[in-house]
Amino acid sequence: MQKIKTYPCGVRLCCDYLSDRKVANISFFVASGSGFDLPNKEGIAHFYEHMFFKSTKNRTAKQILEEMDSLGGLNNAYTSQDRTCYYGKVTIENAEKMFDILSDCFFNGLFLEEELKTEKGVVCSEIDKYEDDFMDCCANNLNNEFFKGTNFAHPILGTKQSVMSITADDLREYREKNNSPGHLIISVSGGVDFEEADHFVTKYILPNYKTTEKPVVYKDSPCFKPKFEKNLVKLKKETNQVYFLTSTPTIRCEREDYLKLYIGSIMFGGTMSSRLFQRMREKEGIVYVVQSSVETQALCGNFSCYLITEKSTAERAILAYKDEVLKVIKDGFNENEFNNTKQLLRTNLLISDDNLDLKARRNAGNLLNEGEVYDLQENLDKISKISLKDVNDCFKKMLQQEFIVSIVEKDNNIDYLKLLK
Repeated sequence: MQKIKTYPCGVRLCCDYLSDRKVANISFFVASGSGFDLPNKEGIAHFYEHMFFKSTKNRTAKQILEEMDSLGGLNNAYTSQDRTCYYGKVTIENAEKMFDILSDCFFNGLFLEEELKTEKGVVCSEIDKYEDDFMDCCANNLNNEFFKGTNFAHPILGTKQSVMSITADDLREYREKNNSPGHLIISVSGGVDFEEADHFVTKYILPNYKTTEKPVVYKDSPCFKPKFEKNLVKLKKETNQVYFLTSTPTIRCEREDYLKLYIGSIMFGGTMSSRLFQRMREKEGIVYVVQSSVETQALCGNFSCYLITEKSTAERAILAYKDEVLKVIKDGFNENEFNNTKQLLRTNLLISDDNLDLKARRNAGNLLNEGEVYDLQENLDKISKISLKDVNDCFKKMLQQEFIVSIVEKDNNIDYLKLLK
């Protein structure tokens, strides 16, 4: 059972206590990501994440790693467009020690020049790695157009030039603006109870804040509605394959409609039994991979579908995708698909509810997006109330909205938009 507390300064605690667990996940979940990068410092949110476990006022970088290793647990971090997470997973007797280290890193990073220099080289290598991943290039190219006019229209990692320009003062400014109390959610799941988690927050977090602010909830902020200047963006790369990605704006944090779209996306291209996979991979063998998904984030939601195919089969693959879209618009999904997908979703919820890491992230994500969390039974009840008609009506409407396409290929004369009209 989740228990939530909002402190006067704006910090939020979500504790999901499981008395039978001997381990706990402790996550510092921040309402900030690459979409909140400082001007002309693209990639600073991600670079800040890289600097998180470096030297602090109280520990050297080596001491931090040695202490964490001595706990026998796991620690890591990740950055997305609208959130960053720093977390550790340890046995419950080491929970306070992990909390101490994470809070020290969160508030007291020194950003030493020699450590900045080393980590900039690491991030530049990471940028090179993603430049070699053509599906990531396809996604970055699409996002640049999808979010044009906003701070979300650049790669999470930034560019080599922008990363190399980041200074210690920039990192301190980023920390001051984005690690403020209303941006911070402490999400704890496992064998640490609420009273103990509350003690950790009171001891290690609250003394560091002298100001108060309203907690960030994304559904309360203005919703972004993309206006595409062009519906096709292309990038040439030395590849024999064609990388195709399409994206359509959808609802943001309206939970019931999101679940309808999520169910529809699973049936359309979310599993190996989905329509797209069965048609394009199993029956016709014209794609290496095909996948659809629906997401929600700070600015807006989106439905996306991507596929990878050979140059010789690209036109067939795009036409097959279009044909499956038109079939859904005309006839919708059937009862068998719907029942199987709801059962799959129920099973996945039960499995994920047993995973402490997923629970901590899901709880914090719900709190950030919607200002509340849902327990397992509430989620199951919401899914059970959704009808096939609900899903068909919602998904058909979405498929008929304006979309954008991103293509990465070496050379091709195919008019992709003409094929999709």
